[in-house]
Amino acid sequence: MSNVAAVAGPLYLGTLLNWGLYGILVVQVYIYWTAFPSDQWHTKTLVYSLFILDTLQSILLAKDGFATFASGFGNKDQLNSVGLVWFSVPVLAAVVSLIVECFFAYRIWVLSGRSYYIPSAIVATSVTQAVAAILAGIKALQVQKYSLLQESARVQITVWHVGSAACDVLIALSMCYYLWKRDTGFKRTHTMIVRLIQLTIETGTATASVAIIDLILFSAGAGKVYFITPAFVISKLYANTVVVIFNNRAQIVSRSHQSTVTNLTVDNANRAKDQTTGVVYGTGTGGPVHFVATHNTSDDNSYHGGGIEIQKSVAVWRDGDDVELSSIGRSKMDSV
Repeated sequence: MSNVAAVAGPLYLGTLLNWGLYGILVVQVYIYWTAFPSDQWHTKTLVYSLFILDTLQSILLAKDGFATFASGFGNKDQLNSVGLVWFSVPVLAAVVSLIVECFFAYRIWVLSGRSYYIPSAIVATSVTQAVAAILAGIKALQVQKYSLLQESARVQITVWHVGSAACDVLIALSMCYYLWKRDTGFKRTHTMIVRLIQLTIETGTATASVAIIDLILFSAGAGKVYFITPAFVISKLYANTVVVIFNNRAQIVSRSHQSTVTNLTVDNANRAKDQTTGVVYGTGTGGPVHFVATHNTSDDNSYHGGGIEIQKSVAVWRDGDDVELSSIGRSKMDSV
């Protein structure tokens, strides 16, 4: 009975976790669909393609789960049968991870000022791990038994998970570095940058950690199939990572879309007064002359799937004159 539990347990837990993460993905995609209807077509294609691929994976795992725990209940050979898992786990996970990692490579290419070095390394590593995962799936199709995977597909599965973890760590470090370089020093912008860095670390750590755990269980558990559980959730983590980052634009905007205004008036008594704080500064001549400096930080969802816009402007006028608005600084930074 213990041998049965050692195989059935990881399969059962992996299927449950996969469907649990699929439920989270459904909610995230619904939030994206309602919150960002004006996103560009390529951003929508990315999100909905990942959703379709992961929906297919969950359906195939449900079919195998029914064959294992319902129609094949009590059949030990059915427990050890790979079934359609050869395709639903390594092959679909390879496709999803490749799409997600190449997406981040593109974002890093934009943030780095069109530098090709790090993005090229990310793409090369991602392609390597994806090919290894597909080859592992082919090996699983050939042997058709979980218990034989550790002997027949050891190299492929090791390269798959090592490459996946290395790629995710490189993405997280690169994103944090280039985002930090974009920090302007303004409080609102700094808050936004810190939030983006925090989100990047959280999502990158999650996918890399699961890949490492899966590799450890695969390498250390001789004759065991405990590695099946984390392998069943890798694809869902990648898909949720992208959609969560897109959806967090709404939270970042709500925290950061505010203006900082400095309002000065030079009156006839040659004094400059901050209308916001009431503090009087220095001296002036003529008047009264009014100065208003504004710093805006906002999100622009129409720019490559979202961006951070920073704008500073100054308005100067005398009583009875038209207002003259001068933009003294404007920049745009891509969101992640």
